[in-house]
Amino acid sequence: MLPALPAAALLCGRLLDHLIEDQSRVGEPVLRATQILSMTGSVAAVLLLLVAGRLPEGARELRLLATVAFVTSWLPFLASLTGRHRLAALLMVLPVAVGAPVASTRTLPAIQGTLGTHALAVAAEQSMPPWAPLVVFEEPPPSVRFEVRHNIVRAEWLGGDLERVRAEDGRVYVAYRPSLERELPARLGHPAGLPAPLEVLARTPNLVLARIGR
Repeated sequence: MLPALPAAALLCGRLLDHLIEDQSRVGEPVLRATQILSMTGSVAAVLLLLVAGRLPEGARELRLLATVAFVTSWLPFLASLTGRHRLAALLMVLPVAVGAPVASTRTLPAIQGTLGTHALAVAAEQSMPPWAPLVVFEEPPPSVRFEVRHNIVRAEWLGGDLERVRAEDGRVYVAYRPSLERELPARLGHPAGLPAPLEVLARTPNLVLARIGR
């Protein structure tokens, strides 16, 4: 892939040379390129709108990014369609020049709780005593290991003995996927029920942080 990039850059540079000298000479390739860009942008916009309908958090920012993708991908095609191929080539940078700042400053921060586990890590640091173990039932996401500064313990290592992972405050801290909530007692080796009430500290689409009382 990497050895082909200089060749692609040379081809694009040669195409731009022809475009500057006589835009009618390469008008057809530029028109086809803008057509592909407009179709790609339209598909991306539709996908973003579909995702926005399923994510209440950050839906407005996703719709904004979909609008940016749609508009910036169609502007080059409209310019080329009217015979302004030089302007079309210039406008082809808009999806990246405008879309990337919108995505990085508006969209990604708005959906951070959905994409990662930062909110759970913040709750863990605020509510868990220092060096308290965190019991998990599956391999946690890399962001959990990176941000949560506590010992990660797999539930199957305990054999149902929760005393081994009690923190200084006498509680057991667990992190699990929302779909495992009903299976939690059995996963901890207590199929008849947990020895103490479960208190949810933080809930994200990916993980739930909770603690079991004394």
